[in-house]
Amino acid sequence: MQCVLFVLQLNSENRKLKYLSLSSRPCLDEMLPSITDCMPLEEEPDTLDTSPDPYSQYQQQVKELQETVSTLLEEKKKKLACQLQEQQRQIEELTILAEKEQAEMKELHKTIEQQSKTIKRFNRVSVMATTEYEEMKEQLDLEQSLRVKAETYAHEMLVKQKEANRQSMILLQNADPSLQLIKALEDVANATKTLEQERLLHHQKVKALEAELQEYSLKQQIAELQSQLELMDEEKRETEGRLQEVEKKNRDLEKRVQELLQVQKSTEPSPGHESGIAPPPAPVPQ
Repeated sequence: MQCVLFVLQLNSENRKLKYLSLSSRPCLDEMLPSITDCMPLEEEPDTLDTSPDPYSQYQQQVKELQETVSTLLEEKKKKLACQLQEQQRQIEELTILAEKEQAEMKELHKTIEQQSKTIKRFNRVSVMATTEYEEMKEQLDLEQSLRVKAETYAHEMLVKQKEANRQSMILLQNADPSLQLIKALEDVANATKTLEQERLLHHQKVKALEAELQEYSLKQQIAELQSQLELMDEEKRETEGRLQEVEKKNRDLEKRVQELLQVQKSTEPSPGHESGIAPPPAPVPQ
C-alpha cells in the first residue's frame, strides 16, 4: 500500500514538473526582446552590450529544471526498481511456502483417509468380536443350564437306581428273581449308563467352551479395541484441526501473493511516464 502511494506521489510530481516546463515556454516568448533589440546596431560597432541576456537565463533555468526532473526520475526509478525486486523476492518466498503448505495439506488428507480406513476396520473387528462373544456367552449359558438339568436328572436317577437296587436286593433275599425284575434292572442300568455318557459329553463340551473363552479373553480384547478406537478418534480430530489450520494459512498466503502481484502490477512504470520529460524549448531564430 505504501508503494502505491509512493508511485502516485511520483506521478503527481512528474506532472507538476512537466506542467512547469511547458508553462515556461509562453513566458519566455513574452519576455524575450525582439531580434532587432538583441542584435548590435551597425552604427555602433565598437559598443559592447554587457547586460545579461534574458533568453539565455531562462534557457539555462529550463535546462537546470529538466536536469533536476531527470535526476529525480532516475532516483525514483531506482527506488521503485529496488522495491519491485523486494516484492518479487517476497512473492517467490510466499509461493514456495504456499507449495510447502499444500504438500503438507495433501499429506494430512492422506493421513486422515488412512485413519478413517483403520477406524472402519477396527469397528468391523469390534462388531465381529462382540457378536462372537455374545453368541459364545449364550451357548455357554445354555450349556450351563443343560448341565444343571442333567446333573439334577442324574441325581434323581441315581436315587432311583439306589432305590431299585435296594428293592432288588430285598426281592433277591425273599424270592427268586423273575424275568420282569431282571428286565427292570437292565433298563435301569442302561438308563444310568446313557445318562452318565450324556453327562460326561456335556461336561466335556462345557470345559471346551470355558477353555476357548479363557484362551481368547474376548472381554479384554473388546476393551482394548474400544480404547484403540477412542485413541484413533482423538488423533483423527487433532489431524482434522491441523488440516483446518493449514488450509487457513494457505488461503492467507494465496491472498498475500495476490495482493503483492496487484501492487507490482500497479507500480510498473508505463511508457508515457518514462517519456514524460518536457522537451527543451526551441531556440529563437537569429
